[in-house]
Amino acid sequence: MAVSGATIVAGAPGETGYQGAVYIFTEPVSGNWENSSTPTAELTASDGAALDQLSAVAISEAGSTIVAAAAGHTVGGHVKQGALYVFSEPTSGGWKTTTQTAELTAGDGAADDELSAVAISEAGSTIVAGAAGHKVNGKSGAGAVYVFTEPLSGGWGNSSTPVAELTASDPGVEDFLGGSVAISGSTIVAGATFHMVNGKIWQGAAYAFSEPATGSWEDATQTAELTAENGAERDQLGLSVAISGSTIVAGAPGRMVSGNADQGAAYVLPFSLPTVSIVTPANGTTYTQGQAVAADFTCTAAAGAALKPGTAGCSGPVADGGTVDTSTLGSHSFTVTATDTDGHIGTATNSYTVIPPQTVAGPGTGTTSSTSSSKSSTSTSSTSTAAPTGAATTTQTSAALACTTAQVALIDVVRQGSHVLLTGAARLTLVGRKVSIKLLATGKVVASVEIARDGSFSTTVPLPPAKIRNTNRARYQASVGSAHSLALKLDRRAELTTVKRAGKHVLISGYVTGSFRAGTPVQITLRVTCAKYRTVAKVKLSSSGTFSATVPAPSAKASEIAVYRAQTTVLQDGHPEPTDTLPTPPTA
Repeated sequence: MAVSGATIVAGAPGETGYQGAVYIFTEPVSGNWENSSTPTAELTASDGAALDQLSAVAISEAGSTIVAAAAGHTVGGHVKQGALYVFSEPTSGGWKTTTQTAELTAGDGAADDELSAVAISEAGSTIVAGAAGHKVNGKSGAGAVYVFTEPLSGGWGNSSTPVAELTASDPGVEDFLGGSVAISGSTIVAGATFHMVNGKIWQGAAYAFSEPATGSWEDATQTAELTAENGAERDQLGLSVAISGSTIVAGAPGRMVSGNADQGAAYVLPFSLPTVSIVTPANGTTYTQGQAVAADFTCTAAAGAALKPGTAGCSGPVADGGTVDTSTLGSHSFTVTATDTDGHIGTATNSYTVIPPQTVAGPGTGTTSSTSSSKSSTSTSSTSTAAPTGAATTTQTSAALACTTAQVALIDVVRQGSHVLLTGAARLTLVGRKVSIKLLATGKVVASVEIARDGSFSTTVPLPPAKIRNTNRARYQASVGSAHSLALKLDRRAELTTVKRAGKHVLISGYVTGSFRAGTPVQITLRVTCAKYRTVAKVKLSSSGTFSATVPAPSAKASEIAVYRAQTTVLQDGHPEPTDTLPTPPTA
């Protein structure tokens, strides 16, 4: 089972000759659960077969992405290799009986790997799956954990290429690492139920893996191996695991309590990494070439822990007090790594830019528009740079439609006092026609507005009822005849406030709202025309929730159609919440 707000997902492995199925139940619009034998939807695999046992499930925080595992599925002739099935909520809103959006498998999978235990990040963009039967270093059943990430272009597709394979540095035969998995932010935890600890068979362990400072998962062994100090044989710690922030919980069903065999216990395993503070180079700072800059950073061990002595415990590109490299023009990153005596690793990265002396700031500031993604149900904002003086301009199609075949699109859904402001765009062939705006939670049309001569439309509507206002169901959709836009959620968590060209560089800044964690990574990406995004900077949220970066500017011609976006994960009500931006090319 898995739950997200008003959506409950349950796996039924025995359905249809043990092919398996997933059932979805949604809370009635009235806001009160009632007894029901009628699921909202049934999800199945298009290539399902008897004994696949599609059942293990996970759902994203927003409730728009579900992943289910079929441990018994045959892949490439490998019996019980196992497969993952990803299901995306229809853009029309509301789950419907359907087959998968994408099927994920492991390229190095083998028979009896049984890819099964599954977890999904709050944003729905990272999927973690355990293959407890996978052979590692010649040891059968040692187990492995696979990490899959959604393409930056958006939307899951079939893949047999995980971005990372996570394993134990001390694998044992039939440890079954990956029999349980969980993810929270940049940490993945996996149980190894039958791992031997200090000669005690089947005591079990939980392995924690931390995402590298680069912000992208890669093949690795654990950051930390967590065990019970009072563990005993056959406790089977790690049969189930869960994580929230820096706290890991692991179940030990075989634990004897007060003489009661197999009574079981749950262990709370704090997972505290050492921290790093970088004062200089300051994040987002611009230095001139050859400028003398002294590094200033410190590392601190978590409570009850100690750093390794010397540079092994706190190391950067140069020693603390050493000279920061400003000899080379362009963007640079400065990463400091803290390592404690238990092998726990914490990192921090600041970005800075080196520009030529006597740089003259060029004219022009960027224009900002905000939009929300119905696909990932995240609040977003995107910004494009203005063309430099003297550059030729070309008439572009509407920003929201430039890289799509859509006829109509919602650009922004913003709360303004007791009302909601909705803006959008349509193809010029639809000028003069009426756009209907529907609130999907109720299915009712809440506004009808005429498309202006430039293809734009805008209207305000009253706020939706309080009981659905902050839920995943508070989404709006624009329609013109049979043409429909994506559904946008009433929520916004991020803004890009400045995208300004300064000579050969672009200055970018923004902020997040609500609760957040200082130091959370923010990735700045660039797209020119409708090509794929590429990362141009990685910075971190400040203690005030702001972020900034200085990046090399595209060529003069490319600046006219350059689009920047920021991607990060903030915290709301103690739970990680994704924040992203969408490609929005500028209008002329």
